[in-house]
Amino acid sequence: MKEYATEVSSKYLTDFLTDESVNIIKSHNQSQPLFLQISHAAVHTAQAGKEGQEAGVLQVPDEGENNRTFAHISNPNRRLFAGILKSLDDSVGRVIDSLDQVNMLENSLVVFISDNGGPTKDALYFHGNTGSNWPLRGAKYSIYEGGIRNVAVVWSPLLTKGQVFNNLFHLTDWLPTLYHIAGGDLSKLSKDLDGMNHWNSLIDSGVPQQRDTILVAMNSEYNDEALIHLGWKLVKVNTSKTMSFAHMHYNRTTSDDSTYDKEKILNSKTNLILAKYQSYDDFTLTSNLVDQLRTKARIDCVERAPVETNCMDKYCLYNIIQDPCEYQNKANENPEMVEQLKTLLDRYKRDKENITVQIFSFEEIANPIYWHGYWSPWKETDIHLWVNEAILVLAGTLVLLIYISYVVYKKIL
Repeated sequence: MKEYATEVSSKYLTDFLTDESVNIIKSHNQSQPLFLQISHAAVHTAQAGKEGQEAGVLQVPDEGENNRTFAHISNPNRRLFAGILKSLDDSVGRVIDSLDQVNMLENSLVVFISDNGGPTKDALYFHGNTGSNWPLRGAKYSIYEGGIRNVAVVWSPLLTKGQVFNNLFHLTDWLPTLYHIAGGDLSKLSKDLDGMNHWNSLIDSGVPQQRDTILVAMNSEYNDEALIHLGWKLVKVNTSKTMSFAHMHYNRTTSDDSTYDKEKILNSKTNLILAKYQSYDDFTLTSNLVDQLRTKARIDCVERAPVETNCMDKYCLYNIIQDPCEYQNKANENPEMVEQLKTLLDRYKRDKENITVQIFSFEEIANPIYWHGYWSPWKETDIHLWVNEAILVLAGTLVLLIYISYVVYKKIL
């Protein structure tokens, strides 16, 4: 018989995942290595509930306390966003603290990463949103930089200095990079692996970048295509489809007259703990280093120009080093580069012919209403699944019988 985690039904998810992570760390046998991936749902989306109605899509642990803490943020959705993000910050602090308590930080690598650009608007589920990828163009689901260019933070005592890493890095690169750091023999991995090991570039900014090409998208269903090569990006996007996220961009948010508080960063639990493990002066976080890193990480775009919107009937070409915001289409000025990137893209298309794309549809039996209100595994072979499928069939039959009875009753009258 399946058991349901009823004891966690009233807990805040971010806190619950953090509690479980801390328990794993504290109970771990330190003679063995540990790989721990914490996939938080926060922040994802933030929309305040309307007056007189229940709360929005995501909530904070205590809305009253959150309103007091972030009273300087006038926009209620942005205020909610900040509260959810604070819980995520607190989670990072607790995880770092637990690693410190069991003396695991001295030989650890900590990676904090996002999966995609923020949804500035929600045209898919219509929950609304308050994310901002300013000044990048595009949003989540888009093949423009606002949808695919993400931030990440990597920390380890093995790193000798703080730096901003601007090289191309694809999601698939994490596997060989982390595997190498953990002492793995890369020759034992598949020869067909797409990922590349970037560790030498991470520890020494003078090492040439390992990757010069990224296939961003090749979606035959929507006819969206994008490829990055040597600082150039080729784009074709189908803006005629029902849900196009290509031009959901900018959406700059107001700052509410707040300033970046470096003292909160320097005095945070996480920084105070990490500072104990820094053996290099130029890796210890100071006010000046914060300013330097923020300046190097800042995205500066060329002078604003009309944005090329017709990348559907023809390819657009952007120099994302000089123009990361993709304002200026350089296709007409660089026809040779367009052809070179199209040739690379065609090569990927030929390779795709040998790949079977698996597309799964939603299964009604997975609906939580058939599993006592819980998201639960549903592909089982025991009597439990048979009973739930029977309930689903009976429920449908009951609806049909009620409808037939209603029609008969109306005819009699």
